[in-house]
Amino acid sequence: MLVSLLETYESWDLKKVSIPSRSHLYQLEPVGIRTPMVESLTGYIERLAEAHCIPPDVLISRTITPLLKQIFLKSRTSRDLRSLFDRATAINGTGNIAIDLVQALQRLTLIEDLHLLTLLFWSEIIPTRNLFRTKSAWCTVCYEEWRLAKQVIYKPLLWTINSVKVCPLHKIYLRLQCPHCQQELPLLSWRSRPGYCSKCGGWLGMNLPVKSSSELTDCSTLSKEELHSQTWIVEVIG
Repeated sequence: MLVSLLETYESWDLKKVSIPSRSHLYQLEPVGIRTPMVESLTGYIERLAEAHCIPPDVLISRTITPLLKQIFLKSRTSRDLRSLFDRATAINGTGNIAIDLVQALQRLTLIEDLHLLTLLFWSEIIPTRNLFRTKSAWCTVCYEEWRLAKQVIYKPLLWTINSVKVCPLHKIYLRLQCPHCQQELPLLSWRSRPGYCSKCGGWLGMNLPVKSSSELTDCSTLSKEELHSQTWIVEVIG
């Protein structure tokens, strides 16, 4: 009689729960992995800094630099940071700077395959001479479409390659100067932010629709034949 009054409770598993490792920085997913429009590593650094509400120079000097194996920065002074920013093309490239930064960022974010945001995969094939442009280039229509669709604003690796002069999606010239202050923009700087001018802070997109490619840049002198050729080149590179 006593046994029938006893209530049976659910059993508990007293084994310790396996807690995954925690990353030092946000696990910000790169955009476009294994596609022609994959994000660049310089652009990823900008987005990572923006996600933590700090400028790129603070992220690099205080968080990334202590993990670098190579001595790219003798100290964390503004002069040494400027030297790294001046060599920002190497961050997306095939050498030691790219390797070191990829390894440091993978440790900080616990995200693998960040080497795919550079040309490290092609280090044994592609010559590096004149491979990258030294200033930023962008498609104003891409930026505007991403903003209107509330998608991630980012900088594709394709836009950093010197041979690429047109957008593969819209078949229009990449912009080389800020439409507000008319200045060329570095690939990475103290105040870099995807989609915005690092000089004046102006938005780099444009209002749609686009009437002609001549509206997008005052820098290009390409003819229609060259535009057709460039479209083919960009598609092949992508």
